[in-house]
Amino acid sequence: MSDVTECVDQALPLTLLLGSPNTWELSVSDTRGIIRAVVTLTDLGRRPGDWPVGVTTEQVVDLLLGCLALARARQDTDLAEELGTCLACLEAPATPSTPAPVRVPADVLAAASHWLSEHGAGDLRTLAWSARARIAAGCPASARVLLADAAISPGYGALVGHATRDIAVTVATLAARLGVHDETLEAVLADAPAPAAPPVGLRPLATDLSDRDRGRLLAADLVSRGSQPTLSGADQEVAGNELVAGALTAAETYDLAWFAVAVRGMVRLPHLPRRLVRDAVTFLATQQHRSGAMGAPITEDPRERRDQHREWTLMATAALVEAAGA
Repeated sequence: MSDVTECVDQALPLTLLLGSPNTWELSVSDTRGIIRAVVTLTDLGRRPGDWPVGVTTEQVVDLLLGCLALARARQDTDLAEELGTCLACLEAPATPSTPAPVRVPADVLAAASHWLSEHGAGDLRTLAWSARARIAAGCPASARVLLADAAISPGYGALVGHATRDIAVTVATLAARLGVHDETLEAVLADAPAPAAPPVGLRPLATDLSDRDRGRLLAADLVSRGSQPTLSGADQEVAGNELVAGALTAAETYDLAWFAVAVRGMVRLPHLPRRLVRDAVTFLATQQHRSGAMGAPITEDPRERRDQHREWTLMATAALVEAAGA
């Protein structure tokens, strides 16, 4: 029996390497297993890695960098040191490599958009992200039809009037870009003030906020600065550590809304390991139900289930659209 256990212990880390695991789903013991595999296969860096078929050194480095960011977010200094040693065995720097593009499956975006169109709350925010999801999925004509149909629906003026300024401007900009003639939205653009210059440094947050609220406000701060916020190296480090730590807690507690908000912030921080960001996007995408809704609410009440699906699908769609660069 001990021989079988030993074989399993030896094979599992190799299986993890070969399977290209999602970093957000790795336990600390999984990570240590991967470290043992890398150290063994490189003989503590004395020879090139004899990796399983289909695995490259670059992939292993990306995986280790993602694990390192999570270890730092957990404030697990021992694990972070072990990962640093492991990277040294591969003669790799403990910083991300050249960013690789994050790809979001078009069918995921399209399905989420259609679900929101059928089950959304009927507010302008839902319309905005549904339209952007269709554009990101390569269906601008479908987005144009969605906005044009909304513009002639009863109560549309009130819908725009009740929306926040930023959402109204977002939808108005989309409509203009897609060639949708809409006097209500054109008036919104005409009255829109010039965008203010982004603040210097991160906005200070109250110390008595919960981790969840801190993460959401931090992500909102980054989102308000555009797709590539200008931050100092120190501010990027602070923002990255807090968002990764929050996303890790959100994944462990299955708070999909919080995780999605954290992803919206993380896609704006180029210093984070791309493997970590890609895996976060993948984690979100794989939460999609076959209906197009996101997540698996733990409730038997149909109304509560629908409301949670709506919130999660809206937040996840926003994060996936921005991860897709649309």
